[in-house]
Amino acid sequence: MEASWKRVAGIHVAMARGDDEGRLPPGQNAGNLTGHVVIGWKPHDHAQRAVVAARRWLAAADRVTVLCVNDKPDGSYQFTARKVLKQLGLDGDVIAIAGSRSVGETILDFAKVANATCLLIGAFKHGYFLDLLLGRVTRYLLSHSTLPMMMKH
Repeated sequence: MEASWKRVAGIHVAMARGDDEGRLPPGQNAGNLTGHVVIGWKPHDHAQRAVVAARRWLAAADRVTVLCVNDKPDGSYQFTARKVLKQLGLDGDVIAIAGSRSVGETILDFAKVANATCLLIGAFKHGYFLDLLLGRVTRYLLSHSTLPMMMKH
């Protein structure tokens, strides 16, 4: 039974254990996972845990861009992103975009224009089952991304 619910919505991960996940869209190969990594960022614990868990991988990347979609007027998303990169000794660009589309669409649009080779996100802020019901950014990216995506729950 455990193996079957792990596959709900195409998500192949041991969610109950909170394992890290690397997800490839159907029919895609791993490509260049250390090329240009785009990080979807919001200053929440789940996003920070994803970056911390991926530190060595990000350090090996050719380029890292932290994308802050719909930042607050005080720039708090950008500030926290820069702070985390600095604390981890990582080099990367921090970019803020005000999107008129959904956050998931904005992330994928940016990734395409920026020639990203993979995405990193913190997944399931509200918990796995609540996110399934709400259809948040994680679910959108899982169903629409053509890039390899690394996630941390």
